[in-house]
This record gives sequence, structure tokens and C-alpha cells, in this order.
Amino acid sequence: MRFKLKRGSKMSKDSEFEKRIKSEQKATRPIRNSDLICKDCILRFDDSEILGNTSKCEMYDSKPNEIINGNGCPFHTVN
Repeated sequence: MRFKLKRGSKMSKDSEFEKRIKSEQKATRPIRNSDLICKDCILRFDDSEILGNTSKCEMYDSKPNEIINGNGCPFHTVN
């Protein structure tokens, strides 16, 4: 990959690379049970093959936003 610098520009390959890395860090990634309080709950559905299983469990057809946003769950049950 070549970088063309304009005269007077302070951009370099390194700073362009750093800018790209920072941008990619903000990229969207799927939420997994391991990211939620659900990671050790016996009511969770397996999301290792079906990613949509993260959004539901034995208690919820669709988990509330509070749980998806990382808050607690009143039904959280650990074996």
C-alpha cells in the first residue's frame, strides 16, 4: 500500500496506520453470552453455533435492553 503525502502534510505511514487501528477498534462486533451476565447462567441458550441465541433464553423470548447493555438479570441462575 502506498501513501501519497501532500506537500506540507504531516501525515506519515505510521500515523495513518494508527488512525486506521483506532477506527477499527470502534467496529461493531457481535455480542456473545460471554460478554453478558448470562455467561454462567443455566437458563442461557448456546450461542456457539447460532449467534441469535444470545438475545434469548429460557426466561425471555427477547432479552430486555438492560441485560444486553450489560446490567443484571432477575432470573440469573448459576448451577
